[in-house]
Amino acid sequence: MLFEGSLPPADREPYYRAYSDPADRTAGYEYYRAFAADAEDNRAHAVSKRLLMPVLAMGGQRSLGSTIAASFRPVAADVREVVAPDSAHFIPEENPRFLIDCARLFFGDLPAGTPPARPELAGCAR
Repeated sequence: MLFEGSLPPADREPYYRAYSDPADRTAGYEYYRAFAADAEDNRAHAVSKRLLMPVLAMGGQRSLGSTIAASFRPVAADVREVVAPDSAHFIPEENPRFLIDCARLFFGDLPAGTPPARPELAGCAR
């Protein structure tokens, strides 16, 4: 099941509601249907249009983990790999404090060179 071990039942309701309309489900599925075309576009532009800015690539410890960072390395020069602890697919819902702390480090809410408060935030620091 999609949510098993991830979100408590009470937190699943907004997702069920968002996908209750068939048109909304179709739109959501199109995101996944585009994967093959996205992969081809990424291969075509991996050298000529390589991303030069830092890229924050975050996956959940219990789901995609470091796979997110691996998917960006062919198209980006500066990939910051972050694995969100105690998270699966829904990092903002499952570990909001980690996401906030990481975003503050990555987007510069703290002075450059500020050491991360916890080792798991090391990839977030700029």
